[in-house]
Parts: sequence; structure tokens; C-alpha cells
Amino acid sequence: MVTIPAPSFCPSSVPTARHVGSCGPRTRCKLERARRVYECGGGSHRLVLAFLSCLMLGLFALPGYCGRPDSDQPLNVLWLVVDDISANLSCYGDRTIETPHLDRLAAEGVRFEQAYVTAPVCSACRSAMITGMYQTSIGVHHHRSGRGELRIHLPAGVEPLPVLFQRAGYYTCNGNGVPRPSGGGNNGQPVRIGKTDYNFDWDPSMFDGDDWAGRAPGQPFFMQVQLSGGKLRGGSRESMLAVAARAKRELGSVTDPNSIKLPP
Repeated sequence: MVTIPAPSFCPSSVPTARHVGSCGPRTRCKLERARRVYECGGGSHRLVLAFLSCLMLGLFALPGYCGRPDSDQPLNVLWLVVDDISANLSCYGDRTIETPHLDRLAAEGVRFEQAYVTAPVCSACRSAMITGMYQTSIGVHHHRSGRGELRIHLPAGVEPLPVLFQRAGYYTCNGNGVPRPSGGGNNGQPVRIGKTDYNFDWDPSMFDGDDWAGRAPGQPFFMQVQLSGGKLRGGSRESMLAVAARAKRELGSVTDPNSIKLPP
């Protein structure tokens, strides 16, 4: 997890009952509609916690947002996207793997219990999250189908979320959140944009960088942190053992595979 000082990243700025009370009627209406939609989700736990928490937070970072009651400053937005972890988090009852940082996000923000993604594959799922549109409504539901001769373009009026943040004055970035070997920030090194895998043509200029180090003084940022999650694995036994050794070295321990309860 990336550790950021409280003024830069405030998990409590995810909408809570306390914050909703200080919002305008239109914002409260949006929250209520979203709550009803997700409460009718059918109970599937294919949710990655940070996806929807930060999508909800995005409602409040654009013009007309509901900020912290004690501040008129725009909120910074940190959106964590983790591949292939499902709801294997302590805050969802998993007792094998400890996830204290995500548990804190859940405790101080919003934890969805009845929600699911609207596509079971990467590019279609990411295309929906970055646009706020159902895959079938913009023609991106077939995995990576827009990369051949026939290109997929978004319909008029549909814009990716980073474009909206840029228009609102935000510095937009997409990276893995891991400090460079020579220190924080870009340090003159080439920008390495994090995973996108959108199933439509998009303009790379919607991301200003791969972290927020290049923003102007006082400029708010929208940052997508792309983590490998379940895809952090090796292609051979040797590389898998190397990944396990790295995890033990950096995190202090690894989980015994025999302790994992697999789904039916």
C-alpha cells in the first residue's frame, strides 16, 4: 500500500453519513440512487473494495462536489485498482490473509456488501469503470475487440473520467505507486503509465503523468494506482519462488498455500 500524509489522502472523504448531511439535495439524490442500485446487486462479492469507493468519491471531486465540511479545497482522489483479488480481504471476513490498510479504508469510508462488476474480463471491466457506462451501451463488451482493423470509438458525449478531472483543474496520473529506485517522483525518468487495457481508442494525454509529483503547487490530483494483485505471479516455478521470496523480504511473511480455502 502507498502511505500518504492525511492532508493528501483522506479516506474519510469517501462519502459517509456525516458528509452526506452537508451536501446539497442533488448530491444526496445521487448518493441515494447509487445506494439503492448497489443494495440490489444480488449479493455477489466480486467487488474490489477500492473500485467503487473511489468511483463514489469521484462524484464529489468534480465541480459541485461535496467536500469536507471544514474545507473548501478540492479533494485529492486516490483510486486503487487491483487485479484478481475479489473480496479476499479481512474486512470481508477473510481470516487467512491480512489486509490492514484496505480494512482501514473500509472502516473510515464506505464498504459495499452487495455489488459486482458488470463484466467478467479485464478490458471490458476497465472500459466501464473509466467511463461510467455499461459495456453493452458503448460496444466494448467483447474482450479486446477494438484493437484490430475495426476500431471502437466512444459515442458522442461519453468521456473517460480523467478527462473530466482535467477539465475541473486536476492533475491526472496513472501508475503503480511504487517509488522509483532513485527516489520519489519521475526524477527525469520516462513516464510509465499504469495499466489501462481499455477496449476503445483513447487519448493518452488524458493522463498528465504516472504520479502527482509534476503537479503545480496546490493543484489537486486524481491518481489511479494500478496493482498486479493476483496477477503478481511468475511464469515458471523459479520465477514464482522469486515472487514469494520478494514478498517475504518486503512484507515480512508469506501465506502458506495450504491454508487457503479454494472455492467449490
